[in-house]
Amino acid sequence: MPSQKIELASEVKSCSIARRFVRDTLADAPDDLRDNASLLTSEVVTNALLHAKGPVMVEVEQRGGAYRIAVSDEGRAPLTQKGYRTDDATGRGLQLLDCLATSWGWEWTGPGKVVWFELGGAAEGARTPAVEQRSYEDPYPDGMPIALLEAPVEEMIRTGAHYDALYREFRLILELDPSRRQATPGRLLHLIHALGTSFLGYGHSAEEAWGIAVRENRRTVTVHFRLPPEAGPAIEHYNELLDEADDYCQRAELLTIAPTDEALAVRRWAFGQVVGQCRGEPPMRWTGQVGLNSA
Repeated sequence: MPSQKIELASEVKSCSIARRFVRDTLADAPDDLRDNASLLTSEVVTNALLHAKGPVMVEVEQRGGAYRIAVSDEGRAPLTQKGYRTDDATGRGLQLLDCLATSWGWEWTGPGKVVWFELGGAAEGARTPAVEQRSYEDPYPDGMPIALLEAPVEEMIRTGAHYDALYREFRLILELDPSRRQATPGRLLHLIHALGTSFLGYGHSAEEAWGIAVRENRRTVTVHFRLPPEAGPAIEHYNELLDEADDYCQRAELLTIAPTDEALAVRRWAFGQVVGQCRGEPPMRWTGQVGLNSA
């Protein structure tokens, strides 16, 4: 079967279009493989629409008895395993790739990145270990040194899951009501897109330290990375917009539940550390303090 491609606009309905495209393209494949391909495509495309700006390309290719599906976007942020749990409302994508794909990985392209996965073709049910391809070590070798000292792993995972669910709901709000582009949902997502297309990640050593901490269920982890000084004001603005977004939740205007005091404290501590250290301030350890005024 020759390679087949579809280009999708940056909008919520593109997820369902991608699912139908993959199912139709794999019409001769076994039903369970088509189901898994559709599910994984939906997860990868959703992540691309949420974190990258511009169109998304889906390509389906048959290689012998295996099928390879690749999703390309223009985002520059690397794909990372955040450690979300199975009962979180979001963050299932990499977990599902690990469970369902014969193999998978990601790599940089010219304008962005491509995430690919393969289904079928493994002899007698054998599985090829999932591979995350990283082509970067330290994206900002001359940047400001940043340290998150004794960061609380489980609390940061829960906080990240909350905000990822919030971002997805904001995306849906804008699809249904474009007039909110100047309100909090639009301004927050615009900034996320800007960061996603310009930010190059934390580097291999930081990602590896976090991944080890998640896999080994460690209570805390210290992560070192570098950022350009101009990242500080952008992240400070990001933090302020998240305060506005949390106010939306507190007023029960969203499906996403209001953040816990823990989530607020962890988010303000982590972002506050990045902003402060970009200004040259010394790092401060996480103290475990949970309260609305934590920073």
